[in-house]
Amino acid sequence: MNSKKLMIILAILMMASVPICMAAEASESDAYISYNGDPYVSSEFKNNGSGTIAIPLTSTETKDIPIELTATYKDSGKIAGTTTITVPAATSDNPTVKVTAYISFSIGSTGSYNIIISCNNPIFTGGDTNILINVSESIWTNWTTYLAIIIVVILIVIAVVYKMRTNPNMKPQTTFRQLEQYKNTGTMTEEQPKNTHSSSTEKKRYAAPSEKKTEEKPKTMETPAKKPAKQSFSDL
Repeated sequence: MNSKKLMIILAILMMASVPICMAAEASESDAYISYNGDPYVSSEFKNNGSGTIAIPLTSTETKDIPIELTATYKDSGKIAGTTTITVPAATSDNPTVKVTAYISFSIGSTGSYNIIISCNNPIFTGGDTNILINVSESIWTNWTTYLAIIIVVILIVIAVVYKMRTNPNMKPQTTFRQLEQYKNTGTMTEEQPKNTHSSSTEKKRYAAPSEKKTEEKPKTMETPAKKPAKQSFSDL
């Protein structure tokens, strides 16, 4: 009797466990990693450098899943670039994880290019998607840009030379004496113009004696008077 009761209890437990296992398997099969919108260009493509494609992703997986995404030229089938990203696990607080993957590569020539985004991980359910990339020309690849810069530099040099020639006596606003004063005292006073009148007066004062000497007539040498000849005793 006791054995029959035990068998009945075990049968009931087994029947109750079947729905639980089925629910767990169903929840695991419902987990996915896919796109969370269309990919877009996050960094512009130019013919002299690389650009970047952003790929939004979403996941309900309960563990971290590393996936590899590949960008391929649709026309040639050539791989443009790849990236690997680890999608974090979903939690009870965050049942749907949203992340963004980035693929950077350079194209090298202007035009429009159709790029296919794909993932070879079987967990990824998004399949393939595409994005149209327009590659513009950089101004630094055009020789006219450098010519314009050279012309501007030449015009600036011509203007500076012309200004210097039309103002040959142009002096700096700040003198060396004012700079020394500012260095020593922290203040700067305006330089007083020199008194040209006093300097010319001083010049005349020192020049006067020499001018007077040049105006004096040279003295003529006077011949000494002849002394009377001594008379001899016979003349007396």
